[in-house]
This record gives sequence, C-alpha cells and structure tokens, in this order.
Amino acid sequence: MLRILGKFFIFFICIMCVDQAIKYLFTHGGLSVKSEWIDLVLTYNRGVAFSMFAFLGEYLKIIQLVFIVAMLARFSVELGIILGAGASNVLDRFIHGGVVDYVFWHKWFNFAVFNFADVMINLGVVIILLRLLIKKYGETMDYFWVKFVHFCAFISWMAMLFYLPRLYVYHAQHRQNSGFCDVVKIQERKLYNGIGWLGLGITLLSGLYLLHLKPELMQMPYFHLKLTAVVLLIIYHFSLGYFLRSFRLGKCALPGKFFRVWNEVPTLIMFAIIYAMIVWANS
Repeated sequence: MLRILGKFFIFFICIMCVDQAIKYLFTHGGLSVKSEWIDLVLTYNRGVAFSMFAFLGEYLKIIQLVFIVAMLARFSVELGIILGAGASNVLDRFIHGGVVDYVFWHKWFNFAVFNFADVMINLGVVIILLRLLIKKYGETMDYFWVKFVHFCAFISWMAMLFYLPRLYVYHAQHRQNSGFCDVVKIQERKLYNGIGWLGLGITLLSGLYLLHLKPELMQMPYFHLKLTAVVLLIIYHFSLGYFLRSFRLGKCALPGKFFRVWNEVPTLIMFAIIYAMIVWANS
C-alpha cells in the first residue's frame, strides 16, 4: 500500500509542480510567443480541459474536487498523472478564478486553448482505458478488439482522403461562385478537422498498440511495405491540410484537373497496403 501511495504522490507532485512552473512564466513572467503554427499566449479558461463545461461556472471546482477524491483508490501512476494535473487546474481556479491556458494551435484549424495539465489528463485517461481493456479481455481478445478499432478508424480516415480532394475539384472549378465556395469551405473544414484527424489519430494509436502486442511483425518484409504506404498516406493527409488552408485564404490557383489526378494517389497507396497484407503476407 505504501508503495502504491509513493508512486501516486511522486507523479502527483511532479506533474503539479511542472504545470504550475510553466503557468508562472505566463502569469508573472510575461511569456508570449507567436508563430505561424502555434501561439503561446495567456488566457483564463472557465471550463475544464480544452474549455469544456464552462457553463458550470463556480460549481465546477467543487465537482472536480469530488471527482478527485472518488477516483483516488483505483490507480496509482495514472491517477498521479491525472490528479496532479487536475489539482493544478483546480488550484488555478482558486488563485486566478480560472485555469491558466497558453497553448493555441491555429495552423490549418483553430483548436481550443489548452495547457500542459490538459495534455497530461488526457494521457492518463488513455492509459487507464487501455489497461482496463487488457484486464477485461486478456491479451488475445484485446488484440482483436484493438484490430477492430484500427480497421474502423482506417476506413474512416481513407474515406476522408478519397472524398476531400473531390471537394477541391468542385471548389477549384467554381471559384467565381462565392456562395457555393462558402458552403464547400465548411464541408472541407469539417471533413478534414473532424473525420480526418480523428481517423488518423485512432489509426496510429491503435496501430502502435497492435505492434506492442505483436512486435514480431516488424521482422516481416511485407509489413515494411505497409508501413511505407502509411507514411505516404500521412504525407498526403498533410498535403490536403495545406490545400485546405490555401483555399480558405484564397491563395490556391491550382486547376480542378490537378485535384482530379491528386485524388487518385490514396487509391494507389491503398492498393499497395492490400497487396502487402493479403497477397505478400500469405505467399
């Protein structure tokens, strides 16, 4: 029991101290950094991680304290991370009236302003969920469940990679129609930032976890082809983000014919993945 509490308090104190030290640089040191991709600017969040539940106002700090006490007996390291970060954010509410946030991502899309503690909270939750899955289903069943999630996420991601360039074709062909372009811009943004990033993120996380369960895959030549194809798809994904921003700023002058050809790239890469996993892997 003492060992468990020791692990908990080590991570609790370390995360809380690091988070408060970073926040001190913004609240008292005047730290501020602006760039093309990301800004580091001081803001005060009245919600929780990534500005959620701001409508709860003053009741939120009490709810967070109750949640921290209720979860204390279940995990050690993971809760040390989560509760250390959570306690740091709660402390902000009593000192500053809101959580000190400072990281603002605005490359290609605007994300909620967040801080180091928010990232640690989400990391801790992901670790706990993975541990619960392993404990409930065992390694074998866990592998198939994660593989199921991996396939679903990959299909969703590929749907975005197939369809978004087609929207770019229509966008490029109707640049003079401002009403049409306004509607297409909304579709493009939601498709890329919603389905695209979510599908990519889950695909990568589940894929890495599958490799953790079966590291011998890295010894298979066919798997090297699959990994190469995935890297190419990720590069293609970022190229779509570049075009999205160019269209939004009115700087993209590429014709619709270009995007018709560009639309076929993920299809060819997908053929390589299917060949590697079905033909080469069984030959």
